[in-house]
Amino acid sequence: MLLDLPSFYGKWAQRREAEDVAQFLGVTLPETPFEQVRLSELVTLSKARTAHVLFAHVAAAFERDMRDPKGWNDAHMETRFLWEDPTPQQAAYLLLLERLGREDKGTYRLSEVEEQALAPHRPDAGSGA
Repeated sequence: MLLDLPSFYGKWAQRREAEDVAQFLGVTLPETPFEQVRLSELVTLSKARTAHVLFAHVAAAFERDMRDPKGWNDAHMETRFLWEDPTPQQAAYLLLLERLGREDKGTYRLSEVEEQALAPHRPDAGSGA
């Protein structure tokens, strides 16, 4: 994703929001705007942790993209979200999260909504198995 730079990543980066990245890295940001501090001042960046920081950025961009309203559903007269019909990139991200959680002894499981959104994108979805 960092090499292809999809538009949603650029939009996320322009917002300059650090809350999701901080949460994924286990860092607490100051609660008031008067105590603004750069996230880079709070995170110890070692060679081993560089991959974690990059993944936190990718994850924050994907999470924001799936969380934000993306349009209007005229038939239902309500806001439409991308998680209702994820893109192939979003489906690949959810599959990655699922695999990483499984490999880490089940420490992360997809939510029911994520499971439903992902169902048509599973590799075996078209086989009827």
